[in-house]
Amino acid sequence: MQIKNTIVINAPRNKVAEFFNDPVKVVECVPGIQSHEIKGTNFKAKVKFKVGAISGTFNTEGYIKEMKPQESYEVYLKGGSIGNSFEAKATVTLSDVEGGKTKLEYSADAKLGGMLAALGRVVENVAADIVKQLFECAEKKVSA
Repeated sequence: MQIKNTIVINAPRNKVAEFFNDPVKVVECVPGIQSHEIKGTNFKAKVKFKVGAISGTFNTEGYIKEMKPQESYEVYLKGGSIGNSFEAKATVTLSDVEGGKTKLEYSADAKLGGMLAALGRVVENVAADIVKQLFECAEKKVSA
């Protein structure tokens, strides 16, 4: 499963980069977050989800790795719930846009297991919506 999109954030790149270098801020923007534990750039979280007829809580863990300061990041995630699992790698790239704004491009590749894999396109749509909500939250926080 792949997810890609581009958004423009009304904030300078250094401010957007500062946000993505802080896992506490990023995790707080995850829809359905119930709890989290953060050590450096590593995190663990419990996230409530609903995909079609499947709902539950994912135990998730991962880390954020800055590839190039204030320019690109990789996020690694894995997790699961009863009968379901996922592994994902996402790349976030930041670049300057006229007017002091920042273009944020992201792409994610995920492998699904269990019932999630069987739901295919439904899961892809839900995942794309979750990622969109995360970046909209990030935009509100850095644009304030």
